[in-house]
Amino acid sequence: MLRKLIFVSLAAVMFMASGCEDDVLTKIQLSQPKLTLLPGDVSQLEVSVEPVSSRSSLEWSSLNPSVATVENGCVTAVSAGETFVIATVGSFSKGCLVIVNDRKLPGYDDTDYEWKD
Repeated sequence: MLRKLIFVSLAAVMFMASGCEDDVLTKIQLSQPKLTLLPGDVSQLEVSVEPVSSRSSLEWSSLNPSVATVENGCVTAVSAGETFVIATVGSFSKGCLVIVNDRKLPGYDDTDYEWKD
């Protein structure tokens, strides 16, 4: 009788504990794989995960904050260059290439506002 009680109690605990675990994350995707911006521009990246019910926390980072920064998926271009903005959920990461172009275009002279050949 004691064995039955222990077995039933253990089975109940295992059943309840299995319902408390987070769903296992299988996929992470960004709304855009590449952004091309000018200094001062801002763009919002969105993240989708599978399964949707995954409870892992989302962390953002920029590999070169002097080129572009990121906060809650909001990418801000700082200066000309290239970097990757990384979204990490659990052990999964996905990157977005961020290219920040200089505002000056080749052949443009901003002193007299004319195109030069």
